[in-house]
Amino acid sequence: MNPGEAYGTTENDFFYSVLNLNKATSRTEINERHRSLSLIFHPDKQQDENSKSIATQKFLEIQKAYQVLSDPFLREVYDVLGEEGLALKWSPDFRSKDLQEVRGVLKQLKDDIRYKKLDERILPRGALTCGIDLSSLFRPQTEFDDVDWPSRMLHRLEDIRIMNAELRHAVQKTVGDKTNISLESRIHRQGRLSALTLLGTVRHQFSPRFSSEAVLSFLHPHVVHLSGTYRENGNAASVRASIAPAILHRLPPSLTLSLSRKLFRRRLEVASLELHVGQQPHLKLELTSPTIFGTGSIDGPQIQVDPSNPPSTSGMKFGTTHRTFGIQFESIVPKLFGEWGITFAELSLRFKAGFEYGFAGFNWVLTGSWSNQTTELSLVTHLSGMGIVTELDIAHLEQRLSLPIVLAVEPNPPVLFCVLVAPSTVLVLGYHFIIKPRRRMQRLAHIRASRQALEEESGMRRQRDAISGLLKDTARRSQQTETSKGGLIILEATYGATESRDGANDLVIDVTVPLQALVRNSQLCIPTSQTKLGIQGFSDPAPFVDKELHIRYSFRGQMHYAEIPDHFPVVLPLAEHLVN
Repeated sequence: MNPGEAYGTTENDFFYSVLNLNKATSRTEINERHRSLSLIFHPDKQQDENSKSIATQKFLEIQKAYQVLSDPFLREVYDVLGEEGLALKWSPDFRSKDLQEVRGVLKQLKDDIRYKKLDERILPRGALTCGIDLSSLFRPQTEFDDVDWPSRMLHRLEDIRIMNAELRHAVQKTVGDKTNISLESRIHRQGRLSALTLLGTVRHQFSPRFSSEAVLSFLHPHVVHLSGTYRENGNAASVRASIAPAILHRLPPSLTLSLSRKLFRRRLEVASLELHVGQQPHLKLELTSPTIFGTGSIDGPQIQVDPSNPPSTSGMKFGTTHRTFGIQFESIVPKLFGEWGITFAELSLRFKAGFEYGFAGFNWVLTGSWSNQTTELSLVTHLSGMGIVTELDIAHLEQRLSLPIVLAVEPNPPVLFCVLVAPSTVLVLGYHFIIKPRRRMQRLAHIRASRQALEEESGMRRQRDAISGLLKDTARRSQQTETSKGGLIILEATYGATESRDGANDLVIDVTVPLQALVRNSQLCIPTSQTKLGIQGFSDPAPFVDKELHIRYSFRGQMHYAEIPDHFPVVLPLAEHLVN
């Protein structure tokens, strides 16, 4: 409970009530009221111990209220977000923005927080799937078609039909820390037939590794699904059983066993097996091999990009690729399958191409998808000897629309050309004329913010210069000692932004003196575990970008040069640094 709730005030009115002021009060009135109340409730002015304890509590509330309301930025945060906003960490760059801009960002954040709280209460989810047959529009012309184009198109439009539709809605409620209960309703219609399904689901997390799920259909035939999953260090095992007691003689129970295992400790290859025993038994063996490109933090086969780093102009600097191959037996009929995919983490784009090969021939699946925190778009195209089907999937705030569209019921080269070329053309043009210029603007904004912070850090600069002045004598003695024996002499050293594009090379500081002061016995060693920002005379010249240490030094009269990333250890001298 926050203090405002204890006193019966709203969460962003409490500090005003402590000073007995309203939200429209001026800075001068806040200062005067703080001064007068501090004199009244100061603990040193109380004689009685009981009064002193109460006065101390009230005095601390007055001090906290004044600390928040006397700061224009914190006051704006408090007015919009309440005390929850004061607990957040705000960057210096955001603090320096205009109050109108800050107010707009805070109001948007408040709406997001309110939506998240409401959403977490029941977590509503909805989905509409509607299958549409558009094959009549693209079928080849026959002798039975009308001669004139308008009549022919009118008849083809009349042949468009909705094959099936399904509407789903679910709500979820959290019970305790480990249990979720959800209810889901489904209405399915195909042709003139329709069906209603009502499902109840209970999920329980017994431990961080083991979870279970039970699903019950409340309507006939009352099918029950039970499953359990165990996960540990990239390995997983799950068992799923289904049974319909009311029609057990017609629908025997089924059992599905799934196993996946990471094959190597330091690599990401995963092998999986799935065995289904029931009316339509099958066995599936699969091998997935992910590869990571660029740099970032790795979490399994995924890659996470540090949001504090500036975006690359191309958006293709970080990501993953994966290859999947396997074989599946449906009864005794084998089928080979494979997939290759690439994910660009910065753009949140994913592309996949997969195939299946069996007695019916090749089936190809091409997928492109994009997503952010609230929205997801995907386009899936199925190509086979039976025709061409495209599925458009749109999701926003847990609401999903899926549109499977039949474009052809037999091989149709013109349609195939259109479904392959049209999306690719739109993507290339959008990337070149919209995405890439926008990302360049974002990158420049990051670098400008870093340069502004470097120019405005007068206090940090004075402190750094003062420390360098204190180290000059030590550095001079070290240089004299090393010069006399032909040892390690730091000629020039800079610490700053790794990249040189878009003006980022200006974000550097001179660290020649601090490094020379660290030289001992013709050696300089800075371990990986030691952050370079903790070294005397160092500061952060580029808070939003990766940094490098550039050192030009002399050893035994020969010139050396080294470029060392921020997270690498520094060991000088090394033969590989020798300049020919």
